[in-house]
Amino acid sequence: INQFTDPDNPTIKMFGNRTFKFFVGWLPDKIVKFFQDNHFAELNPAIIHQPSAPVSDGLTRRVAKIIEELKRQSGVTIHIPEILWLMRETGVNNVSAATAFFQMSQLIRYNRLKRGIPTPVIGYGIGAAGQLNVVEFT
Repeated sequence: INQFTDPDNPTIKMFGNRTFKFFVGWLPDKIVKFFQDNHFAELNPAIIHQPSAPVSDGLTRRVAKIIEELKRQSGVTIHIPEILWLMRETGVNNVSAATAFFQMSQLIRYNRLKRGIPTPVIGYGIGAAGQLNVVEFT
């Protein structure tokens, strides 16, 4: 009997270390490629939504390492804005997609983001989903 499908013995296991390695392993490459392919005259700091501090910090370190390696190998310099962890910036934990834009509006209010300037938003959820969008606050 599979422990995940046995109705008499429901079990959920969290493999946090595997989730961390998966996320920090694949999303940084996508972020770097996005900024290689899309050039912006000006950008606000990027916002990362949802992950824990270790995941956010790991992602930031991995992005920096990829950029450094590209520069060393090919001389290519890629500009990626500072990556802000939304929970650290606003002091509110367990942010949902429903409240993220409210919290970003607070960053505008306190001059961490500027209106009319593109803002990269990196989203992450349950170790299996990630995305990067660019939004602009008017």
